[in-house]
Amino acid sequence: MPCRIWGLVALLLVLSCAPHEADPVPLQGPVRLVRLATWNLHDLFDARDDPYDDEIRTDARLEADMEARARVIRELDADLLAVQEVETGALLQELARRTGYEQVVLLEGNDVQRGIDVGLLSRIPLHGSRTHVADLLPRTRGAPREARFSRDCLEVHVAVPGGLVLLINHFKSQAFGGRRSEALRLAQARRVREIALDLAEVPLAVLGDLNAEPDSPSLAPLKQPPFLDPLDVLPRRDRVTWRNGRRHSALDYILLNPALARRLVPGSVRILEGEAIRAASDHRPVLLDLWLPDWETQEGPPSQAGEGAPP
Repeated sequence: MPCRIWGLVALLLVLSCAPHEADPVPLQGPVRLVRLATWNLHDLFDARDDPYDDEIRTDARLEADMEARARVIRELDADLLAVQEVETGALLQELARRTGYEQVVLLEGNDVQRGIDVGLLSRIPLHGSRTHVADLLPRTRGAPREARFSRDCLEVHVAVPGGLVLLINHFKSQAFGGRRSEALRLAQARRVREIALDLAEVPLAVLGDLNAEPDSPSLAPLKQPPFLDPLDVLPRRDRVTWRNGRRHSALDYILLNPALARRLVPGSVRILEGEAIRAASDHRPVLLDLWLPDWETQEGPPSQAGEGAPP
């Protein structure tokens, strides 16, 4: 979806219908319609035998895996795409080359068992990124005393006027975890909330595979105000983002703080389905559209330190 420039009048007309209590943010100058999405790419491993418990692909299998995901990404047509379960930055760079993205972010996370990481593909200039792999999570009953993120909370600053922050996550899996993994997800959600509230004045989204249903206690810190879950407008039967045989769950999210929720295009949130998606991953992409200030017509550098950029 090419970014389209719209007038400020059109922006305000759309936002006046938005189901949020806060008034629309007054934006000056031209704006663009931007698609934000998240997708768990499901075990995107390379052909190298690493010391952790990864899966080794043949060259033919790797090519098939890459093209299957590239096909969906081209259809998804997101300007900002958060991804999960990617083994290396080189794989994500190759995926970007096949799908036309110029900006790629992937920092090695804490997953020493499988080696999967979170990342971002972007058509929009970026101002910087920050890892939270070393953050100690808030003390939570049932979680390890010095728990950290299972992969990372990857903080990416997008270079648009006024700032835009993405917190990309892949919480602890539910597999073989029981109460301990539930407690760890709760601790991770609490830490993400802390990070997001420290950036409350900047438009911000928390997105990714949070590995829990919307009503799970472990997600309570992120399902409470001030955050908005745009997927709440969907009927429960239409909210499924993960399928494995007859099993299904709602595990993937794009959560918005008030500063970004005011820029949401009403009715734009959706979950993609289709044969190509099912062939590429057990997860479904989640996407929505936003009105953002045009970053190409602004004066001066793309982003300023005062707009929430990492130091």
